[in-house]
Amino acid sequence: MREAAGERFAQIELNVAVSDVVVTDNGEAAADEIAARYGVTRGEVLASPQVLIGSPDEIVETLQERRETYGFSYIVVTEPNLEKMAPVVARLAGT
Repeated sequence: MREAAGERFAQIELNVAVSDVVVTDNGEAAADEIAARYGVTRGEVLASPQVLIGSPDEIVETLQERRETYGFSYIVVTEPNLEKMAPVVARLAGT
C-alpha cells in the first residue's frame, strides 16, 4: 500500500479492528487459548494485528511496533475490551 500511495501515504489513515485483548503476564498461555479457539498457531495469534496480548506496557509496545510496521494510527476495539484497554490508553496518553 505504501508503494501504491507514494507521496500520499502520510495522508492516509490506516486502522485496525482489534477483536481480542488479553491483559496478562502470561502472554504465551493467552495466545495458546486464542489459537485453540480459532484453530491457528500461537505464532499466528501473536503476529495478528487483530489481537493484543501482554501487560499494558507490552501492549503499548506492540501498538507502537504495529504503527511503524503497518502504519496503523487508528485502533478500534470492541466494547467488551474497552475496560481492558484503559491502562494502555492511559500510558499512551502519558497519564
